[in-house]
Amino acid sequence: MLKAHPYEEVAYDLLPMQNQVPGAGLGRIGKLAQATTLDEFAAKVKEALGCDCLRLTGSGDLPVHKVALCGGAGAGLLQTAHRQGADVLVTGDVKYHDARQAEELGIALVDAGHFASEKLMIQRVAEALRNAAEKRHWEIDFVTYAGEQDPFRFY
Repeated sequence: MLKAHPYEEVAYDLLPMQNQVPGAGLGRIGKLAQATTLDEFAAKVKEALGCDCLRLTGSGDLPVHKVALCGGAGAGLLQTAHRQGADVLVTGDVKYHDARQAEELGIALVDAGHFASEKLMIQRVAEALRNAAEKRHWEIDFVTYAGEQDPFRFY
């Protein structure tokens, strides 16, 4: 930066990018109380998220014990989930090459879609904001919109 900058003295700041919640990041990983198969696990995910359908990679009888998840477009965490020993990554917006990479790594994918994998956070975010506002004695009404639907239709 100093070598390439056109000015005599470069103006810059170095700010540490420290997470305020240690151990928190984009996704989560954990172990199921009891191992199951990929197909049984996917059925539970589909029911819990209220999805019309899921896309899966991996054999239906694959044992699933350690699960990684990231709502929305979380396929970028595939390598991390694999390094952490996850049997499956639950996310949305999985692309073809992500699925092929998962096959190569030996980790299953459950693609619930972007909308279905994020919609359940709306109430929790609103509640967290309500709690933060109450602690500061701010009078704010947080209204969640329940009318949004997945833009995709499944035929």
